[in-house]
Amino acid sequence: MPPTGPMRSVVDILYFAPGGGMGHATRAAAILRQARRLGVDSLLAFVTTPRALPLEHEAIPYCRPGSFAPENLRAETLKLIESCRPRVLAVDTFPFGITGELAEILPTLSCRKVLIARRLNARWAAWGPPTWEDFDRVLLAEEWENETDNVRQCSPILLRNAEELLPREQAKAVLGVAADEPVVLGISSDEPGWTAGFFILLRKVWRRLRPAARLCLASPDLPAGDSPRVDHYPLVELFNGIELVVGPCGCNLFHEAQACGVPAIFLPRPRHYDDQYARARNCPTAASPEELEALLRELMPTHLRREAAAYANGAQEAAQAILRMVNYSQDG
Repeated sequence: MPPTGPMRSVVDILYFAPGGGMGHATRAAAILRQARRLGVDSLLAFVTTPRALPLEHEAIPYCRPGSFAPENLRAETLKLIESCRPRVLAVDTFPFGITGELAEILPTLSCRKVLIARRLNARWAAWGPPTWEDFDRVLLAEEWENETDNVRQCSPILLRNAEELLPREQAKAVLGVAADEPVVLGISSDEPGWTAGFFILLRKVWRRLRPAARLCLASPDLPAGDSPRVDHYPLVELFNGIELVVGPCGCNLFHEAQACGVPAIFLPRPRHYDDQYARARNCPTAASPEELEALLRELMPTHLRREAAAYANGAQEAAQAILRMVNYSQDG
């Protein structure tokens, strides 16, 4: 598939975001929008996720492979890199790509190379420090042992800076609740079947508890006419008006809640690559309907949070680090 925006013969940043979840496209959008703010207007994302909403919303040009068969994907990846000649290649999460398509390509590239790393299941430990030597810089968006000289820890990568979040009163208005009404947000971008079951369970528990708070639901798969559906993107903009979130412990939701100071109940999900259980190890978690109901009884908000979110955004740090490499490449 061709890029959705104009492509130049030389691209300053090519962001390679393999993977099936929307989190990869979200990190790409978060970093590339910050790079654009720093003056980089020649950039492109290469994604394999079926959902590219973050890139579309931020008007970031992107393209997808025509085929996901390993040999075809490798050929398309090589062709794309040769055609746009990036000054910096940024790779999200998987150092060799989703099917190993980058394994033979990386050592041959003369451009600067950056890996954006996050937590992975222990079975993929081989994708840690030994593979990082292929990159000029590794930016750790989650905790990981720093064992090489080219590694830098950065703050969690978020789609919005703290000052871009809506004030509490405005967020409440967008959520459709009174200014003094606590809000519990059920959120999931997981598989549609699991999400539907999760929302059914949450509604059943809600009817039993009858709390003095408003339940809102958010998911790309929630039907438009469903209620109480939150139709706002990105959701993090509303976090100043939310008192509790409930959902899977994916990378984005976990770090958004942590950064914004919003209490959370997580339902970690088994994933092939992502280690949601390790990420949630110090948080309230529910593995059954009974545990979810007990935690909601315990943590149900009865008053509004008073302090607005204040945090450092790792997307800014990552964009600045990548920009230094772009300038280095231009000078070199």
